Amino acid sequence: MSETGEYRAHAAECVRLAQQTADPQSKGSLLDMARAWLALVAQGEKNNDAPTLVYQTPEPRQQVAQQPQLRSKKGAGRLN
Repeated sequence: MSETGEYRAHAAECVRLAQQTADPQSKGSLLDMARAWLALVAQGEKNNDAPTLVYQTPEPRQQVAQQPQLRSKKGAGRLN
């Protein structure tokens, strides 16, 4: 199987798993992974058709909001 064929298979597996899950966050993550695999397919096909290797910078990812850090009690974790 070619690289792009493997990438398509991974994308299809992500879509299949997304269809089977009821958790919206997992479904979204799986569909994001499927899109990433398909982007690799497109890039691989460009590279196969190009006389020289082509690299396309991916779009910036959305920042995930960070959860606030728990503050430890004063002096906790210090070595004496």
